[in-house]
Amino acid sequence: MTLDETAGRIWADNHLAFTDWADGALGRAGARPDRPRMATLLSVIAALTVSLTLIGGSVA
Repeated sequence: MTLDETAGRIWADNHLAFTDWADGALGRAGARPDRPRMATLLSVIAALTVSLTLIGGSVA
């Protein structure tokens, strides 16, 4: 498994866990088709943070 595959799996697991948490926190448990926009925005920010961290770590 390459570093990219590992990062992709970690991101996917974190994304699902975060959206599940966000749905529950907003009282929307099980509301998969109608995910809150804030959860999507925050998961994109988290993905960018992970990507930049991995890029920064590989450069250093």
